[in-house]
Amino acid sequence: MDNLDIAIIGGGPSGIAAAIQLKRCGYSLVLFEKYEIGGLIRSAHLVENYPGFPTGITGIVLAEKLESHLKKWQVEVYKQEVEKVDYQDDLFKISTGYAQYLTRILLVASGTIPKKLNISKLCLNNEDKVFYEIEPLLRIKNKHICIIGGGDAAFDYALNLAEHNNISILYPSTNPRCLPLLYQRVCRNKSIKCINEVTIDNIRTENNNLTLKGLKKDHFIEIVGSCLLVAIGREKNLKFIGNSLLVNKTKLENSKKL
Repeated sequence: MDNLDIAIIGGGPSGIAAAIQLKRCGYSLVLFEKYEIGGLIRSAHLVENYPGFPTGITGIVLAEKLESHLKKWQVEVYKQEVEKVDYQDDLFKISTGYAQYLTRILLVASGTIPKKLNISKLCLNNEDKVFYEIEPLLRIKNKHICIIGGGDAAFDYALNLAEHNNISILYPSTNPRCLPLLYQRVCRNKSIKCINEVTIDNIRTENNNLTLKGLKKDHFIEIVGSCLLVAIGREKNLKFIGNSLLVNKTKLENSKKL
């Protein structure tokens, strides 16, 4: 079991910024990231609110710059998924699928995970064509992709995928919840169709496609697509936190160990 001084869970912008600052201060640390450096920022079509890039920057390019910054400061990155974190004998015990680690100080920057559809109510017979993150879809072309969701993520995903595909965005409200500028860009894109006031209650795999059935106002609607991307919100990614850590959470935060 390896002993660490400081461990950071999460390789998104927050975790990266913390790692670089701690390295500048002379601390020894390890950053855990199960996927690619950059986290959710990699999925962004265009990042326009990150200081220093007045004309915007794509999520992938920004993630590459963040990773280069980490390498400059020689931050050690463990490409491992943290499965559980407990606290015992004044140390944090980090368990991954590869090994276990002990650390004095833990910084949690694990970001968020997508909310899932209630599959049991949708009669879905095959989940292989249902996605909750955009990254697996970034390389596909000439498909019809359905997106469920009316927020910023859904509309940003649509803009990202519309370069090589046709997109249908489905949401239950009259107006979407996304930023007006995202809605305006989507409306100008001929490869994207917005379908409002729709509720999907059945999803089936038929002839290697997905058939989505539901109601638009009081009328039956059926939409056939190659796959489905779900963007109905996100929640904190803290599923790895063990009970012994939860019990001591307040005390550890006050002592600046967590």
